[in-house]
Amino acid sequence: MANVYLFSADTKPMTGGVAEFTHQIAKALKDLDWFGALVTPHVQSDELPYPVWAPAPPSALTRTDESEMRSKVRALWMWGALVQSGMRIALRGARGASPVLLMTYVDELFGPWVLRFCEAMGIRLWVLFHGVEIIRLQERRPDLLRQAHAQAERLFFNSEATRELFVERTGLPPSSSDILHPALDFERLNATKPAPLPVDIPTDATVFSSVCRLVERKGLHLAVRAFREARAEGELENAVYLIGGKGPELDRLRALAGPEEERSIFFLGYLSEGEKKTLLSRSTAFLHPNYSREETDFEGFGISLVEAAWFGCGVLGGNQGGVQEAIGPLPGCELAATEDADRAVPQIRQFIEAHAGVAGTPHERSQVQRLIRERLRLQIQLHAFLPPQ
Repeated sequence: MANVYLFSADTKPMTGGVAEFTHQIAKALKDLDWFGALVTPHVQSDELPYPVWAPAPPSALTRTDESEMRSKVRALWMWGALVQSGMRIALRGARGASPVLLMTYVDELFGPWVLRFCEAMGIRLWVLFHGVEIIRLQERRPDLLRQAHAQAERLFFNSEATRELFVERTGLPPSSSDILHPALDFERLNATKPAPLPVDIPTDATVFSSVCRLVERKGLHLAVRAFREARAEGELENAVYLIGGKGPELDRLRALAGPEEERSIFFLGYLSEGEKKTLLSRSTAFLHPNYSREETDFEGFGISLVEAAWFGCGVLGGNQGGVQEAIGPLPGCELAATEDADRAVPQIRQFIEAHAGVAGTPHERSQVQRLIRERLRLQIQLHAFLPPQ
């Protein structure tokens, strides 16, 4: 019985944590025979293993000779397609199916309309929060958070830290709420074929790595500083630091990394899944010293840290947000106090120096993978929240 539908403005083909989490939830619901469809404003570039209701404008609205009028007509067409999808869900409710719409990301553009539509049509609503959007909405649209809290039959948070953030920022009790941790896609990890990296790594080099969207809250500027200090002191003679990803911090990080001729810090740009698997499998340690930017940003969970641990890396994260829940129970993972840069850099440097030339054993990697499987299997989590068929 298809009973749960998803809506999100952050879905495939977009990249990043929210899009990937939405994708995981859709696949898990489909495997449990509970999935209706994913409703999204994004035209899909690839076929997905579950139903997707996404606007696919006629070719006349997607020509390369863009005009303001065509752009407006295409936007109206998109909104019409989304309303049509909503009506399909509402009709199934009228026939006694009692559908649920799970909004996996609340934003300022689509959020108000989805909430109003569900209220008007009597569609049961669940809402998933990730952390940073709580901060943004409380600053710009606090009414939207209050409405979601009042209207949603159930609230989900990607970590206990995110739920605490919601209470702290809104003052609202998290009644009828549950924790739904992101999970690794174990089948994809195992099936992905490694691909060559865009740089050559000496076979005897110690590799430190980071893979994420290059935004300030990831704390990579702290990691770059710590790595360079350790190199300057002669502690990392045969080590390289490889950074994968794109984002607004790239220019700042390049400047901090120093002259390219030193050839110790490499920026790899966007990495495919195969390239990322190669990098993490080759890395001794993974650096992700996230921080809150004076409580203006938030790392709700940190699935990339768990993924690095899965591949056998020692992992350093910041002791902020949901990262402690993500890697705290895993051996070989450490948390640094990252809010004060002058204190954080020596901690990160100590971690780097301790891992220079040290690799985890196959037994340690197997132990970590067993713990991750037990904790982060999304289907098991969803079973607890879905009523019996």
